[in-house]
Amino acid sequence: MNAPRETNLLRVDINQAVESNLFDRAIPVGTDEALALLMDAKRDAESNNSEITSSIAKCYDWLDRLPHLGDFEAVRNSLTMTEDDMMQLHPLEIAQILTLLPHSPAEAEMLITSLKRFHELGGADAIREKMEQACQLIAANITKTDFDEF
Repeated sequence: MNAPRETNLLRVDINQAVESNLFDRAIPVGTDEALALLMDAKRDAESNNSEITSSIAKCYDWLDRLPHLGDFEAVRNSLTMTEDDMMQLHPLEIAQILTLLPHSPAEAEMLITSLKRFHELGGADAIREKMEQACQLIAANITKTDFDEF
């Protein structure tokens, strides 16, 4: 018989995350909170003018051009996901979307500028390394659970 699932899969020591400069926004604690934050981000994008949508699209175009960063299709598609679609996501996928999704045109443009600079300097490995550090930090603080159930 399987042990009950722990709902707080993304419990992270926020002080440690802030000190390490890996995150600039709160990490959701649990699937419900992550889904609520993701729905808020989607609603914000829908309620703003088309400037935010085009900025986000440009941002993810740059992410896709960088080698070795993985598949960001889920992040791009998050703006068009229904709530039912989001319920199918693993909590770590939700965390990935939330940490990468720009929340304003200015934030998206800033990220685009940074990505261009890294791309031009051949610094994709530096970005990948930061992302790996972020994943390790999250993984080190995840409540022990059976991920096979997801």
